[in-house]
Amino acid sequence: VLILVKVLVILLFFDKFFKQFRVNASSMLLLNSSSSVVPGLFPAILNLASNAEITTNATCGDPLPEMFCKLVEHVPGRRIRNPQCRICDANSQNPKEQHPITNAIDGTNQWWQSPSIKNGPQFHWVTITLDLRQVFQVAYIIIKAANSPRPGNWILERSLDGVDFQPWQYYAISDTECLTRYNITPRLGPPTYKRDDEVICTSYYSRLVPLEHGEIHTSLINGRPSADDLTPELLEYTSARFIRLRLQRIRTLNADLMTLSYRDPKDVDPIVTRRYYYSIKDISVGGMCICYGHAQSCPWDPVTKKLQCVCEHNTCGESCNECCPGYHQEPWQPGTLSDGNTCEKCNCHNKAVDCYYNQTVADLRLSVNTHGQLVGGGVCVNCSQNTAGVNCQTCADGYYRPHQVSPYADDPCVECQCDSRGSASLVCIRDDNHSDPGLTAGQCLCKEGFAGEKCDRCAFGFRDFPQCTRCECNLAGSHNVDPCSECVCKVNVMGSNCDLCKQGFYNLQASNPEGCTECFCFGVSDVCESSTWFSSSVPSFLFQLTSYGSFLNYSVAYDTSEENVDKTLQAHFSVIIEVRRTSREAPPTHASDCVCFVHRLSSVSLGVGDTNSGLSKIPLDVEQCECPWGYSGTSCEVRNHFRVTLSGYCIPGFYRVGGILFGGNCLQCECNDHAAECDINGECLGCAHNTTGPHCDQCLPGFYGDASEGTPDDCQRCSCPLTLESNNVVSCHLLVSPLACDCAHTHGNCNAHTGECICPPHTLGLKCEECEEGHWGHDGVSGCKACNCSAAGSSSSQCDLQSGQCRCRQHFSGLRCDRCALGYKNFPECTACNCSPDGTREEFCDPALGVCGCQDHGRCSCKENVGGSGCDECRTGTFGLTAQNPSGCSPCFCSGVSSACEELGGLIRVPSDLQGTLEGVSYSDQEMLLDASHLHSLSVLTAPYYWRLPHKYHGNKLLSYGGRLSYTLAFSALDGVGLANQEPQVLMRGGHLRRLVIYTELPAPENGVRTRHELPLTEHTWKYFNSVSDEAVSHADFMSVLSNLEYIIIKASYGSGLQQSRISNISMDTALEADEAPQGGDVARLVEACECPLGYAGLSCQECAPGYYRQAISELSMKGRSRPLIRPCVPCRCNNHSLSCDLDTGECLGCQHNTAGQHCHVCAAGYYGKVQGSVSDCSLCACPLRGQSQSELRMIECHEIEQWLMLEFSFSAI
Repeated sequence: VLILVKVLVILLFFDKFFKQFRVNASSMLLLNSSSSVVPGLFPAILNLASNAEITTNATCGDPLPEMFCKLVEHVPGRRIRNPQCRICDANSQNPKEQHPITNAIDGTNQWWQSPSIKNGPQFHWVTITLDLRQVFQVAYIIIKAANSPRPGNWILERSLDGVDFQPWQYYAISDTECLTRYNITPRLGPPTYKRDDEVICTSYYSRLVPLEHGEIHTSLINGRPSADDLTPELLEYTSARFIRLRLQRIRTLNADLMTLSYRDPKDVDPIVTRRYYYSIKDISVGGMCICYGHAQSCPWDPVTKKLQCVCEHNTCGESCNECCPGYHQEPWQPGTLSDGNTCEKCNCHNKAVDCYYNQTVADLRLSVNTHGQLVGGGVCVNCSQNTAGVNCQTCADGYYRPHQVSPYADDPCVECQCDSRGSASLVCIRDDNHSDPGLTAGQCLCKEGFAGEKCDRCAFGFRDFPQCTRCECNLAGSHNVDPCSECVCKVNVMGSNCDLCKQGFYNLQASNPEGCTECFCFGVSDVCESSTWFSSSVPSFLFQLTSYGSFLNYSVAYDTSEENVDKTLQAHFSVIIEVRRTSREAPPTHASDCVCFVHRLSSVSLGVGDTNSGLSKIPLDVEQCECPWGYSGTSCEVRNHFRVTLSGYCIPGFYRVGGILFGGNCLQCECNDHAAECDINGECLGCAHNTTGPHCDQCLPGFYGDASEGTPDDCQRCSCPLTLESNNVVSCHLLVSPLACDCAHTHGNCNAHTGECICPPHTLGLKCEECEEGHWGHDGVSGCKACNCSAAGSSSSQCDLQSGQCRCRQHFSGLRCDRCALGYKNFPECTACNCSPDGTREEFCDPALGVCGCQDHGRCSCKENVGGSGCDECRTGTFGLTAQNPSGCSPCFCSGVSSACEELGGLIRVPSDLQGTLEGVSYSDQEMLLDASHLHSLSVLTAPYYWRLPHKYHGNKLLSYGGRLSYTLAFSALDGVGLANQEPQVLMRGGHLRRLVIYTELPAPENGVRTRHELPLTEHTWKYFNSVSDEAVSHADFMSVLSNLEYIIIKASYGSGLQQSRISNISMDTALEADEAPQGGDVARLVEACECPLGYAGLSCQECAPGYYRQAISELSMKGRSRPLIRPCVPCRCNNHSLSCDLDTGECLGCQHNTAGQHCHVCAAGYYGKVQGSVSDCSLCACPLRGQSQSELRMIECHEIEQWLMLEFSFSAI
């Protein structure tokens, strides 16, 4: 009986423990009732400890008897009347004096007990090990103490092999012990988990009370993120064969510390130490066989002496951990509550019995499943009947499947029979799926010169089977139709086979009646060939020689008048080609003119040859000439990156005489190697090396030498007066005068004839000490630099003499005022960008100036949810443009039933009212005090402490979105720093179908300092509590919490050694109509007004419209992304006899037309009929009988008639 009671208790605990699993499973069954998805299968949960082998390293009374007493009797100051001290003897004949470890799993009220610390402090450390005999998935572990408190410090461990143990959970006497002993941050309160494999430390189950019969509940699945659908991480974390309890400290009243006062611990009064020991009366291990969701039972196998999975879902293996042969279309996956992940059969077209899965085949979509879809990676093995392929869908080498023969047919493949003399191999086109244009299934792959399905004849252009030699006549260069007849060449073609262009021609083409095109080469060469460039397109049409043979592409759109019924266009079109300010007009395309249309020309481009368009075709019509010396370019036109120099169209160092292009001559510039270019008249440009003159044949003033030598040192600076004989030449001798040059400020640079000092470039003054107008940066050697101030952007040509900064006009910026200032575009017009600071991305704005810039193309860079040319409009599905929102606009919440909304205007944000009279304003002006000394006496309360706001802060607070939650807080503690400061400051919990807890982080207030907090009620600073992710709360989840607030709690305890905490001035903003709010309030922003679908009402569609009610939770799918935020509104089911129903139950209110019942589905008393939705469904009974009143008649006879009608309807249905 005790065993049955214990099993019942375990099952009840499991029922509570896995309640969430059953709810989700039932929801999933409802979801799958209309779909083909099969849920996972899971065996029943068992108490695995009852069949385990359990051992320990210490038991009381072994090897010698010992006395022990119960700690519950050890109460100071109270006399012990009948002390229950007993004997523990492992070798006693009396079973009640024995306390072996097997008592912990035998289901009786007997218990295991360890030696007391009277025998020595080493008995704080005791180890208990359970061998479950095979690997199971463990869901929970329950440990019940007997006549002593629960263990203080201990570790729960798991292992697969009994050698390598991993911790499951740490238990400690206090949170401090978690940090000091186990180096783990304690989890405060009841254990919670942020990860599937998180190992926590808790002091929740190590409290001193109760002194006996205490319980420890350890959850390994429930409460973890993937508890609903087990992940591989959670499955691995909960898998174990060996379970070990490493007990490390007995929970005492600290009386064992008295040993410190004695030299010998044995001198301590044994009546104290014999009360401290471990005792366990029950260990329950809830778990199940590991069948990976593919078996619903695992019976005992007498052969293997284990529990064996009965695999389903086409799975095999000891743990259903692989797909059965022939069922590998999809990779094996464990079954879950939502999806059984049944192994799918491979589609081998009945030509193979086994297959395997290949991920590459799946990624390339090469495998067809049994539904004809390219889904999965099944590869068939050992295809029969001469078939091959991933799905045995094609034929093996040397065979083919004829046209319209199904792969499912018996013996679908036929031998190819290719002629070995003309075919490249004996393999032919396998089926229609492998055929190329012009080839069919069964076609052999012929060698060059052979043709026919079996390659048994010569191809066109070849002769003499089976040799099949090529006929050499080129059809492109000849007038021949058959290349095997005598060749007759086109006019510009030559050669015995008509395959060569004549001298001065290129580009042999069949479409050219003359065969080849004449070389152009600007008349200076007759040697050319087709270009090896690639084709491209450009929007500019200046100097496009490489466009020859290409196309001019453009699009024309037009609008017709209303009188034009057939929408045809009759107009005068011309193509005008401009050449050097002259124009030629092509003939019109239509003879009639019409001016009643609006025409638009767009997408104009011109094909050109390009060296960088490697993926395009080669423009063979473009010539590549062999140019004489001095000429270059594809057509000897010298095209240097589309730039024409002053020397005409010649390579650098040459000039085109007279600028004549076609047939003109390029002559070499005569500059004595002092210049690289000259103009069309041969005058040198930019003479270097201190030379000048038309041909750089003279020295500059102040220099001497022979410039015609052609070296950089031809002209040397004069050194006056002449002190060296080498300087005594005519050009410098002329400078000699009785007066020496006094030009130290110009570094001796003076006029060769007058001796006048020559100032550095762009300087003024007696000593060349000033810059000319429009210059800056004076330097004694190099002179001054030009300001180059933009005429459009600067107000003066003169810049700052030190920095060179020009004086910019408004809307311009830059050193030279040559670009637009921030917020303006399109230099030199510099018109305003008009980008809204609220909707433009932050990196493009200057908050101090309140302006935003635009990109080079003039477009504003909008935030994620913002659009419009000025980033001033919310995108569809969003509303409320603000600068504080990182996305610009907030997504429409609308309770998840609509995505169309707008910002509601006319509302005022109402702060806290000191009188508390305004509706919707939550305010408390009364200071509340927490005295920590009163809490220390209550053992049921442990830090940290939170203020919980009253009920007026609960419920629907959607109008508070965009406002603030404000409060004033102060605390005093022995130390203002402590672990409690790291706990969340403010938490909110709310929602409808999904309850969420969110929190926000704030800096902890200073000890003894009154601090005011104002928290914005928007999602950007709030996070999910107990979440692995650190991401911000989504807008939908934040609004969901506000739609049904369950509580708001504010941190009360800070630091270490809390003494007092105070909170006051609590307020939570809301929004009111302008005529209801007091004067001077701020405009309320970010309040949405949704376009609700049929059946919904309220600003955020949070209410049901009249005639609708909330759908029952049992009818909803509560899993996945389709999970609704609120219970949907569905029409009242009142059979058209009532206009309203109860919002929660759907029960109809005020049934009309003589109907009654929960859904107005039956006739009222005294009426009969069948309710079908018509006003005349129920008729008055009219069957008067003698001796009966009309009321009795209505109650009796109508009932009989109704029964008769029911039988009649039933008979009709049959």
